[in-house]
Amino acid sequence: MWAPSFSHNAHEILYVLRGSGCIQVASYDGRNVLDQHIQEGALILIPQFYPSLIVADIEGLEWVSILTSDM
Repeated sequence: MWAPSFSHNAHEILYVLRGSGCIQVASYDGRNVLDQHIQEGALILIPQFYPSLIVADIEGLEWVSILTSDM
């Protein structure tokens, strides 16, 4: 499990390299906006201020994240 996290100054682009799992994303006011099973090849955009939680399935989950910058 990837602990709940969020970025206050960047959007996050997440790409799943291997495996599968679940992702949950909540809005800034606590409403659940995404509760989805993800697998290899999934591409997800998580807006700034939106907390997310990622849980791997039994075979594991590998992903890469890119954070945008205002610079």
